Amino acid sequence: MPSRLDPFVDALLREHGDQLYLLPDEHVTLMKDGKTRRVSKQPLTDQTIHALMLEVAPPEAADKID
Repeated sequence: MPSRLDPFVDALLREHGDQLYLLPDEHVTLMKDGKTRRVSKQPLTDQTIHALMLEVAPPEAADKID
């Protein structure tokens, strides 16, 4: 099953971006050449960021992500 983080990472790679920002109450943002661009339709909640991080964290680290 694909991760919900995959579309954002795909955008980062497709656009040859420099950074991907996942911040609470903000849209997922891609930075390229010092310029930012939104890559999500909705701002992220703390719970959404937590879920995205759990998707990629090793099992032994999952209980340390808060």
